[in-house]
Amino acid sequence: MIELSKEDREYIKRNSGTTIARTIIDHISVLEKDYGHEIKKDIMKGMDEIGYNLDIFNIKPGDNIPVSHYMAFFVVKKELFNLDEEGVKDIGRKIARISFLLKFTSRLFVSLEMVAKNANSAWRKYYEKGDIRITEADSEKRRLVIELDNFVGHPLHCKHLEGYLEQIVFFVVGKKVLCTEEECLFRDGSFHRYILTWD
Repeated sequence: MIELSKEDREYIKRNSGTTIARTIIDHISVLEKDYGHEIKKDIMKGMDEIGYNLDIFNIKPGDNIPVSHYMAFFVVKKELFNLDEEGVKDIGRKIARISFLLKFTSRLFVSLEMVAKNANSAWRKYYEKGDIRITEADSEKRRLVIELDNFVGHPLHCKHLEGYLEQIVFFVVGKKVLCTEEECLFRDGSFHRYILTWD
């Protein structure tokens, strides 16, 4: 049986707003490839056990679901599939590769400048709350700095975003990218700041 730690419960409760169900559907698509097609029942059972009911059999990609449920899903996913931080990050990369919205919007991302210009509108296609800022986009220094404000999340979501952002920037620069969260709400930061670098 899955149980939320006091810390996880507090993190999850701090979230407000909605996200589109595509976020969960993309996770399940990746997880089914890695763990088989019977995982939905286990995920639903795990969500029920921690008090965040979500009928993943009947959600549609454009449905709105509470961000708190999405963050609870990260805990269930980690527990069910025994994921470490690198495993969570790797799923973020895989989701970026299959994401319909990313495939659609990545046509706009032909340069780091275009990434900077379109980052917040791309975020808004998924999340009701949160503001993305690109504070540095330097092709010569091979460095991109992304800040996420007005969004709580969960430490597992932070790792997920590291992998997701690595893949997005890889699409743009064509090189292996390393993303590290330099500042984090869960480590006494005032927002989330991601540093991306490549060779």
